[in-house]
Amino acid sequence: TPWLMLFGILVSVILFFRVRRLPRSSAQQTASLPWRDALTQLRPVMLPLLGLSVTRAFVLSAISDYLPTFLREGGASLLMAGASLTLYQGAAAVGVVVGGSLSDRVDRRLLLLASNAATPLLLAAFLVLDGFGQLLALILAGFVVVAHDPVALAVLQETATQNRALATSLYLAMMFLIRSIATVALGAIADQASLRSAYAFSAVIFLLGTPFLFLLPLKRR
Repeated sequence: TPWLMLFGILVSVILFFRVRRLPRSSAQQTASLPWRDALTQLRPVMLPLLGLSVTRAFVLSAISDYLPTFLREGGASLLMAGASLTLYQGAAAVGVVVGGSLSDRVDRRLLLLASNAATPLLLAAFLVLDGFGQLLALILAGFVVVAHDPVALAVLQETATQNRALATSLYLAMMFLIRSIATVALGAIADQASLRSAYAFSAVIFLLGTPFLFLLPLKRR
């Protein structure tokens, strides 16, 4: 509905007045490395993140992009399908905040392993359950599947201390590109088989990303 734009405009106005007096650069800002040197510095982190991004993209696309269609095919009303997607996105937002907070306190590799183990199990539960159980599995999946993102960004920021903007932009661009390809691939699988098969495929692919977690140069906390 167009009325929702008013909320976004209001938030933008509030942010403008709150941040307009902030300094444009840090007083302790150091000179950035040439982009070739920065890429060399980022390689040990970006390569494992590339593998993780590929294996995670299918689950993220399956739930975020095809959830309403999947539920509608299962007999859910349009209202229920939309509400389920809203609940999933809300749980994901909470998961990002909690995951970021935990990554500052607990072992990051353990956090990522927990996310990688729980997500396929919750997606499998979502496929086999009905009613409230299915909704609960969806909410929990939304909460844990995004725990990877704040950890990945934190590792990038700690690695590329002189090129943080470059590191972040490379990671986000990589995620957008890979997820776009995954969305098309899942659509093709759904057309040839079914959306349920596409969801099951995404869960299996997600598990294949686990070895990449051990390649990430994470510091012990």
